Amino acid sequence: YRGYEATSGAMNETTEFRSARDSDGHGTHTASTAAGRYVYKASMLGYAEGIAKGMAPKARIAVY
Repeated sequence: YRGYEATSGAMNETTEFRSARDSDGHGTHTASTAAGRYVYKASMLGYAEGIAKGMAPKARIAVY
């Protein structure tokens, strides 16, 4: 976080953490992109219906 604060100023500790902790779901999104299981009948507002999956759907990931 020191490098971030050196370039961007002090963190707002009411909305951000001084660690790798995820406060906005980006880590969850990234993990599901990498190792998301199959989701059948997936669509985006009714368009592009099909099967959604991550890059390695049988992979196991560890997060904290």
